[in-house]
Amino acid sequence: GANVVQATAAKQPTYTSGGSPTGLNVVTFNGSTAQLTATVNPAIAQPFTCFMVGALGTNVAGSNQFLLSDTGDVVEVLKRYSTNQWSMNDGANVLGGTPNTNPHVFTTQFSNSASDSLFVDGTAVATGNAGVGSLGAPIVGALVGNTTHSWTGWVGEIIVYPSLLPTGDRHAVESYLVNKW
Repeated sequence: GANVVQATAAKQPTYTSGGSPTGLNVVTFNGSTAQLTATVNPAIAQPFTCFMVGALGTNVAGSNQFLLSDTGDVVEVLKRYSTNQWSMNDGANVLGGTPNTNPHVFTTQFSNSASDSLFVDGTAVATGNAGVGSLGAPIVGALVGNTTHSWTGWVGEIIVYPSLLPTGDRHAVESYLVNKW
């Protein structure tokens, strides 16, 4: 596994004790500078499945709020896109669903094919070919090198599997996360 860190005090998100609706601890992002970084060695190449638990804040303005991206291949694992849809992207946007401030379990499956998929709370909201990148230097809460498109809200948990999970296994992880959060 990889732990995420932020050594620069001005970029550190806030640890919020009991910040989720279920009373679990979360990391809160301010929408401007806060972000966490990690190094995954070796990088996780496609195919991979990523689960993220989080919620947008109530004062979200602008566009492209990034929950998770990657510096190496500019993989956009999940963002709130300017058209007010959820998006995954590694060269092409795969769009679907309508963002809101409710907590969600987000699942993205990057398969290096036209069957890349985005799920919100276990429901498929988009399928398409998002691109061919990998996860080697993920950033939580921001777009690579860009603080104008930062996440406003909280993140509770991120799990990445270095494969496409079969539907039953994906449902099991989503169910675990829904019940936990």
